[in-house]
Amino acid sequence: MAVNSSGELTVVSTNADNNTAVVKYIVKCTTSGQSYNNYDQTGTFYIDRVKYTNTYRLPLNSTTTVFNKEVTINNASGRKISASYNFPSTPEYGTQTGSNSITIPTLLEAPVINSLKLESRTLNSLTFSYDLDKIADMTYYKLSTESNYTQIATNTKSRTVTIPNLEPNKEYTINFLARNTSGSTNKDATKNISGTTYDIGKITTLNNFTHGSDANVTITNPSDSNLSLSIKIGSTSILTKNVSAGKNTITFTDAQLDAIYKKYGNGKTATATFTVTTAGKYTNSKNCNITLNGNQKTIKLNVSETNRRGKVWINVSGTNRRAVIWINVAGVWRRGI
Repeated sequence: MAVNSSGELTVVSTNADNNTAVVKYIVKCTTSGQSYNNYDQTGTFYIDRVKYTNTYRLPLNSTTTVFNKEVTINNASGRKISASYNFPSTPEYGTQTGSNSITIPTLLEAPVINSLKLESRTLNSLTFSYDLDKIADMTYYKLSTESNYTQIATNTKSRTVTIPNLEPNKEYTINFLARNTSGSTNKDATKNISGTTYDIGKITTLNNFTHGSDANVTITNPSDSNLSLSIKIGSTSILTKNVSAGKNTITFTDAQLDAIYKKYGNGKTATATFTVTTAGKYTNSKNCNITLNGNQKTIKLNVSETNRRGKVWINVSGTNRRAVIWINVAGVWRRGI
């Protein structure tokens, strides 16, 4: 005659979405030789430190299930679960005891995005960073206007990412996705962040000016990029030079004034186009009028045997005024230079 007992602890099912598992604990007792205590008895059983009781009988020469229980385990992923039993059997064999344990498999869980923030921006790029609670299998991004994601990396927890080839002065929404995968099953976490690229350099102030005086032009440059300024009258280039944000004073050389002077024809004004170029690529233009008031070198004088260019002054009613010379060429009057 003998009494033997055993317990079996198994995982019935898991739920990765809720991070739960269902475990089953079965305890059996086998008697042989004669009938022992074929009447109601109560045993004590524990699953994951929770106490349960059950009433049973032990008939002759039989295997009896004295306990059969399914319970739901929370925060189950990767946890070790213990179970034990303690129940009376026969006067001769007394109390039966035993214990069992099982480790629940690591469940597929979506990553947790701890942070997603914009780090920097340029005229045509946005840089963002992400940090996850743990290493994710894959990370991706896409702009909200795009259909498909671009893969960032595999097996990363954090990274800084730059998105190139964007347009200046435009707001973009970045869709970020972190993914854990197992076979054909994916668990995703998503989050969005917005950012606006810097605007190009622009001319904000440009006033008309008179020939021979300085030109003043005020320029903005939010991106702190390289700026250049070009001045044209029609298709004729007058100058190109590097400039900076804020007020820029342009002083013209004699050669540049000559080029402007030739564009007046028989009139007194010329329209000049000022164009600022940002980072060698993006342009912004404004026009202004230049007015001729006689402040132009149109003669040559011999000073100490050296020819030098000079300006003409005339006396009008006792007042000296600037003037330019005119010459008659084949019956046509033209300004001289």
